[in-house]
Amino acid sequence: MNDKKRLMRQIQVFSFAVYEAALYLDGHPNDKKAMEYYNKYSDKLAELTEKYEHSFGPLTIKGNKGHAWKWTESAWPWEYSCD
Repeated sequence: MNDKKRLMRQIQVFSFAVYEAALYLDGHPNDKKAMEYYNKYSDKLAELTEKYEHSFGPLTIKGNKGHAWKWTESAWPWEYSCD
């Protein structure tokens, strides 16, 4: 697995963890441990996303930063493979 795919896999893993924690927190908003978990993995996801976008281009339209519109140069969400 190359660096791009490895980084994308990590982003997928942390995205899943963050969204699951968010769903849990919707029903348990006062759970301090869950909030700590959410914050920890949300920060890690942001770090990995920034690293990916710096090396390979934007993952989402929000990731398009700079002087050129590079959003359309990367793969579309449905073009990422699962392997």
